[in-house]
Amino acid sequence: MSARAMCGLQPPASAGAAGAARGSSSQGFAGGSSSRTGAYWPLPVRCVGPASAAAASSRRLKVSVAAAMDWRNRHNEREARPENVAGSFFVDRTCIDCDTCRWMAPETFGRVGRQSAVVSQPTGHEARVRALQALLSCPTFSIHVTDRTSAELKAAQRGLPAPVPGLPPLPPLTPTTTPAQADAATMPPPASAPGAPGAAAAPAAAEAGAAGAAAAGAGEPVRACVYYTGWTTEKSFAGCPYLVVRPEGNILVDSPRFNAVLAARLAALGGVRHIFLTHRDDVGDHQAWADHFGAQRILHESECNSRQGTDKVEIKLRGEGPWVLTATGEVVPVAAAAAAGGAAGAGGGPGVQHQSDVEFVFTPGHTAGHVCMYYAPQQVLFSGDHLCSAEGEVEGGSQAALYVFEDFCWHDFRQQLRSVAALLAYDWLHVLPAHGRRAHLKDASARLAAVSQLLRQHGAEAEAAEAARVAAKAGVVATAGQ
Repeated sequence: MSARAMCGLQPPASAGAAGAARGSSSQGFAGGSSSRTGAYWPLPVRCVGPASAAAASSRRLKVSVAAAMDWRNRHNEREARPENVAGSFFVDRTCIDCDTCRWMAPETFGRVGRQSAVVSQPTGHEARVRALQALLSCPTFSIHVTDRTSAELKAAQRGLPAPVPGLPPLPPLTPTTTPAQADAATMPPPASAPGAPGAAAAPAAAEAGAAGAAAAGAGEPVRACVYYTGWTTEKSFAGCPYLVVRPEGNILVDSPRFNAVLAARLAALGGVRHIFLTHRDDVGDHQAWADHFGAQRILHESECNSRQGTDKVEIKLRGEGPWVLTATGEVVPVAAAAAAGGAAGAGGGPGVQHQSDVEFVFTPGHTAGHVCMYYAPQQVLFSGDHLCSAEGEVEGGSQAALYVFEDFCWHDFRQQLRSVAALLAYDWLHVLPAHGRRAHLKDASARLAAVSQLLRQHGAEAEAAEAARVAAKAGVVATAGQ
């Protein structure tokens, strides 16, 4: 998401009540004009009728819609933007500039002014399917099409969740594969080894993931992989949710919009055992997904609250971690796992490979209890709103450069920078954020250089020095800026 786009996404206090009163609709079709959740049609004002004995005795109420109407929105909010090029696909004026459609189908959508627009009508089946997937994933239902076919819509729905390109491929899961065997088979090679994963691995990863998605539809063993779910929700300000398919049980990272179509696709990929919520901004429809799959939710206790229903999450992270997810589905501190013999090799500090392939890393700053998830087999950091690529955020920004949202830090920005430095204790090369675009780094040297450059851009010299110290302790020998 563009930093500019996040401004003004928080609806007024009345919006939640208004949306609850109207009810929300799932977009299981293309081209619909379902009303967006928000304060465009506020709750009517209830007032007592004429002061007569009969009226008083019956306590009848009149509804004054006009008294509550926001007349600034009297125009048709679903009117197409004039910036769209002529054709069947168009974006309406309710676009919140979240960037979702622009990275999902960049050949069709672009930024014109302060909103997205169709800059080129899609031609060919594949381009139209990508545009339809962007339509399905638009959090405000702001994209429309006037001439889609049933086959195109079904192809778009089948293509979500979509394997994330650029990640190292993993072997398929089979009914006889044990968690230990899967872990041993899927650990990536050292960054210095020939064939180390990087941006060049994208075609192989995409091919492997596509095979897994096809296998899911054919009843064959599902390939372990990281998927982007699509179907974002305005409740999470269009945050990107992900699904990690793994032998011990799948993990949904942050929450997409709940709907039956996506639920069926997630079920085909093995369902959801855990829902990891990075922080309070991106919890979306967590309750509906937890109820549907009987999944256990994971969230830091300082992010839990009754307003979002997160006070009822099953697993509350306490303290500063880090924590690991065991094969039995328990979340325990790394120190406890090491004491129980769960660590491999000497030591049990953060970043050390454990029996679990998943580690939760405390990264306060954006919010007080923000947590990232490190997925070791594919060297992925699920970063929530903590860290993203500079691409799309800085003029000419590279996908391999890193970025933090300084203007949208709700807790302590200096602490957030310290949390970024501490992440060098982990061997991540791929950053999958909730907001902002993905980052893919070549190797550990590139990771150190990118983190150091980011910290120095914000005048965090002490944090940059700490980052270098942490990297050296983790065995990374590199010079920032190489």
